[in-house]
Amino acid sequence: MTPGDAVAQAVHAQELEGWRPEDDARVALTAFATGTLGRGEYIAAAVAAARAIDPSEQRPRLLRRYRPYYVRGTTVLRNGIGLANPVALAEAEHRVCAARLVEIHLGAVAPGVPLVTSIHQHLFGDVYPWAGQQRIVDLRKGDAKFLPVPHLAARMAALEAGAGTVRPPDFVGPTATILADLVAVHPFREGNGRTATTLLAVLARRAGLPFDLRRIDRTAWMDASRAAMAARDGDHRVPGDPFVPIVERAIGIWQSGSA
Repeated sequence: MTPGDAVAQAVHAQELEGWRPEDDARVALTAFATGTLGRGEYIAAAVAAARAIDPSEQRPRLLRRYRPYYVRGTTVLRNGIGLANPVALAEAEHRVCAARLVEIHLGAVAPGVPLVTSIHQHLFGDVYPWAGQQRIVDLRKGDAKFLPVPHLAARMAALEAGAGTVRPPDFVGPTATILADLVAVHPFREGNGRTATTLLAVLARRAGLPFDLRRIDRTAWMDASRAAMAARDGDHRVPGDPFVPIVERAIGIWQSGSA
């Protein structure tokens, strides 16, 4: 993959999560991909650019109960890059994660084992001290309640084992099932969607299959996630079917007349 393609893939992965990058973000990412800008320089510039968007800080409130993952008394996630504003933190997270994605797409970094955990640690380790660690709080998004914490360890072990066995020719179905399960398990406090799309890219590469995330738009990705969660059973088991077109699009075998 060329540096330009790696940048395009990394940016699109963030766009699926709602990022709208400014031109300077693309320029900096291209400089990083081509080696003009080192990782440390890139991260420092990304944090500075994010802080410039909104330099204000959320002041902690006294007598507020402690909430894991947040700076006490605020709605700002604890982070290792010194940002105390949620808007700035979100922007920095996207920019830094994009660079880490570029490294994976260029083959400069090969995620280790366990695969899903390794991917999350690589993508978010520069930003969050809890990157690569299973969440310790229950999460929900709208009406969707993700797998409760007491069941995380067992399901993640099964998910990691499944991810390690995906091989052609039976690639689409098992990969779709793994992606759907990752959505339902939602093992990390933040960054589950980008972990899932990166997992898809890594599995496709390992299988020797072509891959282009740009064939998937945000609507299709969100619709697949919602459809899977809507069909979950009492054990938070979800069908892989909604993600079959996602996988097929990504590896270039989906046809508009098919499912």
